[in-house]
Amino acid sequence: MPPMLNRDRYDAAVAFVRETARPLDVALLNQALGEAGPEPALVALSEYQNPDGGFGGGLEPDSQGPASTALATSVALRHLQRLGAPARQPMVAGAIGWLGETLDAERGVWWIVGPGHGHAPHAPWMTWSEDAIGGDALAGAEQGFRFNPTAELLGQLYAWREAAPTGLIETVEAGFRQTMADTALIESAYDLKCAARLAETQAA
Repeated sequence: MPPMLNRDRYDAAVAFVRETARPLDVALLNQALGEAGPEPALVALSEYQNPDGGFGGGLEPDSQGPASTALATSVALRHLQRLGAPARQPMVAGAIGWLGETLDAERGVWWIVGPGHGHAPHAPWMTWSEDAIGGDALAGAEQGFRFNPTAELLGQLYAWREAAPTGLIETVEAGFRQTMADTALIESAYDLKCAARLAETQAA
């Protein structure tokens, strides 16, 4: 059995989050503890959504730029799933619409970040490069985005299938079937996490 926090350490951890974390993280904590419904977290999450429907603005802390990215959008959709948002919820509909507009149809993947990303503070491994495969320095290590973030985003599309633009799921699915056929071993922990999230999606 894993070790458990005693009451004092638990209370200290909760207090630390409430005193220092982002409003979104505090709202998510309160919802997870049963001390609030999903609405405060939904309101806080909406601050990270752009008019184009995607999410940015540091929702994924490694990328602080305001521009929408597939990585931040996958994080947002993960939160929306946990909060029980339906397909008709405006943030869900906007995010899935953005995914339909930004898929690299030739490769069947979403790039983790795009070319407008490099002008804002970001982690060094998030550096945009026109010379890298798929347009990002992460592409080689992350198997060209075929798992991270594409596998997780495919799972999210399955979860809200009715909101997906016509043909989008089929296009991504066809590419991912080829990815599975071509991949003998998933070496990156982040790729593995995204593959696991797809595998755990009941709607898949």
